[in-house]
Amino acid sequence: MSPSFLPPYSPLDAPNTGAARTASFAVSGRSGLPQGSKRSLIRAFLGALSLLPGVGRAQAVRVRLTDSSRIETRLYPAGREEKEFLRGKDVVYWRFYRHNTAQVTSTETLTKAGRATGQWTEYDEHGKLVYSVDRDHGTWRVASRTAYPFFALQRRVKAHADRLIAAVYGQPFLEGIGK
Repeated sequence: MSPSFLPPYSPLDAPNTGAARTASFAVSGRSGLPQGSKRSLIRAFLGALSLLPGVGRAQAVRVRLTDSSRIETRLYPAGREEKEFLRGKDVVYWRFYRHNTAQVTSTETLTKAGRATGQWTEYDEHGKLVYSVDRDHGTWRVASRTAYPFFALQRRVKAHADRLIAAVYGQPFLEGIGK
């Protein structure tokens, strides 16, 4: 299947039969290639070129083994990603370090299947906590009020919505939503 930015199927791409045979062997320009071959080469080149942006984003995964975990490291232009898989447990600790330094940008706890669980924290460029999310208890703590100026309003709206849900469906229903 050709990428969407290429021209649609044309008679020059058809098998060489009848009138299409004459058209497909029309020599174009200085290349000396038949028209159909030139078009096929252009499509192949553009198709290969469209794959290049995804190739250079992350380097190959480096794996380190410890006595209790397997640590996978990927390097990106903006930093370094580390995933630590604990042996014998369904836990993965994910960390992203800014510009390949020791400064953590964000941390997260996941299951090996990729389900987000536990804590998720985000830090600014100075290493200060911006916010943290506790997925097990359903809490979101914002340390930087400038990053989230309407956080207090959002908490009041959520509290009101929770009261309405508890009044209609009962408190046990509300407590079971986060699990």
